[in-house]
Amino acid sequence: PLNRVLGIHNEFKSNLGSPSLISLIPYVRQTMPDFIDGGWLKRVNRENADFALQHAKEAQLVDSAVLNSVVEVQAKAGAIDQAIGLYQDEFPLANVEPTAYTERLLFQMLVDNSRLSRALALKHSVESRSRTIDIPS
Repeated sequence: PLNRVLGIHNEFKSNLGSPSLISLIPYVRQTMPDFIDGGWLKRVNRENADFALQHAKEAQLVDSAVLNSVVEVQAKAGAIDQAIGLYQDEFPLANVEPTAYTERLLFQMLVDNSRLSRALALKHSVESRSRTIDIPS
């Protein structure tokens, strides 16, 4: 905002040398608006990931990196069904094989959200295809 720029300008103008950081902090510190909270940030991040995936589909640029990124956003937001849906639907549609990283993201998301039976089912599903989940220790 203009009032912050003018305040910084005045601090530099009123000092022979560089102004102290203490005097600049009130002008550069930002306060988040009240409507922005963790839920809002997660929702906007998920919307942005979905938007990027749609454009990647239109441009035929969907690969494992794109899909893993979208799965990671959904997983970090705790959107369990959407993340699992991407794993089950989008990877086959794009003819992309899920990686060990993909499965680790899903497994960790399920464990973090106390969905242990679903995490074990995912583990058994992966192992039934002669693969292993890269579980961090």
